[in-house]
Amino acid sequence: MADAIVAHLKKAARTISKPGMQTVAAGVTRETLLSGIHSIRVHDHCQQIATLKLIPSFLRQSPSVKLIVVDSIAFHFRHAFEDNAVRARVLCDMAQLLHEVSLSSGGGCLVRLGSSAPLSDEFL
Repeated sequence: MADAIVAHLKKAARTISKPGMQTVAAGVTRETLLSGIHSIRVHDHCQQIATLKLIPSFLRQSPSVKLIVVDSIAFHFRHAFEDNAVRARVLCDMAQLLHEVSLSSGGGCLVRLGSSAPLSDEFL
């Protein structure tokens, strides 16, 4: 994914003729892009909820973080709850928490539901 982002930035810099754009794009490499990423892996819905609740304190310690990405937010909830209403409420609570984090931090949150559809070349 990092390689695709770097390739896309370089392609966009060649296409868009703004001063300095190619210079900036040339400075972005896979290593520089990945060096600014913090990753946390969770193994069940309890860890996911706990991790999301810790995000505000993490952001206070790392104010330069401007984007939170949650990949496949619903994955751990597919089989963990028999009651769909409870599952929906917990997922809504997590969405509300991420919304509040986004508003209070001045950053953004990107949440992926977990679709398995492949990307076509037009998005790269």
